[in-house]
Amino acid sequence: MKAFAVKEYKPFGDLSALQECEIPKPKAAGNDLLVRVKAVATNPIDFKRLANLGKFEEAYTEEQPLVVGWDASGIVEEVGDETSLFRVGDEVMFAGDIYRPGAFAEYVLVDERIVGKKPAKLSFGEAAAIPLTSLTVWEAMADQLKIPESPEANKGKIILITGGAGGVASAGVQIAKKVFGLTVIGTASRPETTKYIKEMGADYIVNHHESISKQVRALGIQNVDYILHGVSLTPELFTEFVDLVKPFGGITSVWPSGNVDLFQLFWKSITFSATLMFTRPANLKNEPTKIQHEVLEKVSKLTDAGVLVSRRETTYKLTVENLRKALEAQASGKAIGKTTLTFDD
Repeated sequence: MKAFAVKEYKPFGDLSALQECEIPKPKAAGNDLLVRVKAVATNPIDFKRLANLGKFEEAYTEEQPLVVGWDASGIVEEVGDETSLFRVGDEVMFAGDIYRPGAFAEYVLVDERIVGKKPAKLSFGEAAAIPLTSLTVWEAMADQLKIPESPEANKGKIILITGGAGGVASAGVQIAKKVFGLTVIGTASRPETTKYIKEMGADYIVNHHESISKQVRALGIQNVDYILHGVSLTPELFTEFVDLVKPFGGITSVWPSGNVDLFQLFWKSITFSATLMFTRPANLKNEPTKIQHEVLEKVSKLTDAGVLVSRRETTYKLTVENLRKALEAQASGKAIGKTTLTFDD
């Protein structure tokens, strides 16, 4: 089958090793589905993985090069002998498992317990923009920040969601507002990103290139209950967040980029956590769970009902040139929404 892969790690930002190649087509067994990939979306984890920023121990081989891509939609072609949730022909969406080959290929194996139905109203390209960021946000709010999935219970509660108009932030704003019922402060620095985040449902917007706490307080809001930080977390920003969060509040971050002084949390009893949606897929053997399947099923239904929308903003035909272009845009930090690529014209 055709795949887009690398046979050697390159420094961050160097995509020259990414090539189109032929690799063996896998077979479904156990809890796995073999999915014919119809569309994929790019995420920061793709270029971080290509540069081996997580210091992964397993190596690529000449026969099985490294295939990334953990956001996709497609059609179930085969089912393993222990599956029960899906049938051949089902249209699905998924983020997958970072410790297994990704979906920048014609076919991919994925455990059915981390797969959801594709929203019926969406194209494959639109659906591919949904899974990874939706799972990240849902787990950040429900599992890490312990926010109840109840607008009534969250009445008057405020969440700050940073990350501009990127994938996690744009998913976070609409899920926090439209599903959890929180008052949402988003961040943006350009007119186009400000407009985009407002369309996603943000009640207020502040500029992340200036003091966030000063801007929030200028809105008449002294403190927030929660912070979902969707980009790299610096020690300076962490200190500002601790000042801004209420006592007994919570902060969760998707990618700490430096050491932070956790003692600052002590005097306000603030909780701090990391958010990584790949944790559950990586531990399915030890802790079998269908939680990600259930979340994706909820998101699919909410999307078909018009409560949530796909954040796909750009679509290309899936070629190695276009994939490099999409990953470069993702790495720039200036992308709005999600970029998807499809096998179909």
